Amino acid sequence: MLIWHYGKDGQFMVKSAYYLELTRRWTNAASTLGLGEGRYSQEHQDKWDIGWQSRTPPKVRMFIWKTCQEAISTQSDLATRIGVSGGVCAFCGVEEETTMHVLLQCSFARQAWALTLLPWRILSTAATSTKEWIWLTYGSLGA
Repeated sequence: MLIWHYGKDGQFMVKSAYYLELTRRWTNAASTLGLGEGRYSQEHQDKWDIGWQSRTPPKVRMFIWKTCQEAISTQSDLATRIGVSGGVCAFCGVEEETTMHVLLQCSFARQAWALTLLPWRILSTAATSTKEWIWLTYGSLGA
């Protein structure tokens, strides 16, 4: 008889395998960011769990998840996939259109953020990736 050590009752469930893989990915992401493991990983796993269980609309949760995975379609990604140069932002026409640029750095994005009720400190972060920005923002909003 095989026992699945990652489940509550020792039986394999897709849900427990999913959480195991999610934990592994966040641990790897923490190491990649140079933020260590252990407490950091558990803290972010807890935030991720709270985020998925929150009353946030599913579309918003999925957008946040895709943003963390760098799975938002941008001109830069398209240019890389089809092997052409370009990938300039359609809004400002100045910089390369990356997820970070579209959400934070573009002048149009900054104007859109200015119209929200969110505090400006979420834009003044020194995050180097969208995933890092999401976590810093999540923490600064008291989540």
